[in-house]
Amino acid sequence: MDDLKNQQEVSKKTFNVPVISSVPVGVKIIAVLYYIIAVIFAIFGILLLIVAIFGKTFIENIPIPGLTESAGPGFSIALLLIVGVGILLIAFGVLSFFVGKSLWKAKKWARIAAIILAALGVIVVILSLIPGGRIKMNISSLIINLVIQGFIIGYLLFSKKVKETFA
Repeated sequence: MDDLKNQQEVSKKTFNVPVISSVPVGVKIIAVLYYIIAVIFAIFGILLLIVAIFGKTFIENIPIPGLTESAGPGFSIALLLIVGVGILLIAFGVLSFFVGKSLWKAKKWARIAAIILAALGVIVVILSLIPGGRIKMNISSLIINLVIQGFIIGYLLFSKKVKETFA
């Protein structure tokens, strides 16, 4: 271990080359998690846009008793809402991809962004636990989500190796 540090110091002094410390395995796991989240968000966002596009066409071209007559301005607002949520999911997917990529490369901003996104995830879990709230999720998925988000926050905030890597 001392030989590696000596080589890094010699490399720094002799060649004026910054030494890139290896990214901890935990950070790489979190980066992969963000890649997976990015794909999921992008898929659901695209699906919502497809539903909005084809849903409007389906409702306008195929007369369904009771639905076609009531598809007025409320239906258009619902389609706009679906499009908005789809675009928002795609945007979060893109953000998650760049956070994952930048965590893998040990970019300081990505650590901060991952901590903030995990904190938002904790807030969503807490809001889901409020009786009568609008966000409904299975209790086991809430607990798993809370554990994962808590691990991400704790690991990225308090691990000495992570702090050294992102310094």
